[in-house]
Amino acid sequence: MSKAAEKLAKRLTTEGIKTVEYFSELPSDIWEKPLYSEGASWNVRQVLAHIVETETALPRLFKHIVEGGSGVDRDFDLNEYNERTVEEITERDPAKLVSMFSERREETIKFVGGLSDKDLGMEGYHPFLGQAEIKEMIRLFYLHVQLHMRDVRALGQREQE
Repeated sequence: MSKAAEKLAKRLTTEGIKTVEYFSELPSDIWEKPLYSEGASWNVRQVLAHIVETETALPRLFKHIVEGGSGVDRDFDLNEYNERTVEEITERDPAKLVSMFSERREETIKFVGGLSDKDLGMEGYHPFLGQAEIKEMIRLFYLHVQLHMRDVRALGQREQE
């Protein structure tokens, strides 16, 4: 196992635990509150659904690139994709969404932990980063979740004011 892959897998593990704990402890009255007013206009439940879906889509992209693929098409519409995939699972119970995230994160950790240094250096086209190495995509992957959690925390703080 690559030391770099081991480090990334450990970070995914740590951040995954934080994510599960955070969303598991949210009060029931927050799930339908609007979080974003521009673009997708998602509520908190939809943001969690988005996080769950990226937990499948991005590791699939990583695998595609490691297997010699070039990444997503240059004309890939990230906003349309996010809207469609979130809509598919958004009505699920928050506890089920958290469980789905946890299961998918475990699969991601196993995959990332098995990558070689050569794999981590492979490049492909990412829908947000553009052309990038797998290791950079993985770093963005866990930062992406942190950013959404930060937004949910800020919503809770605004509610308390």
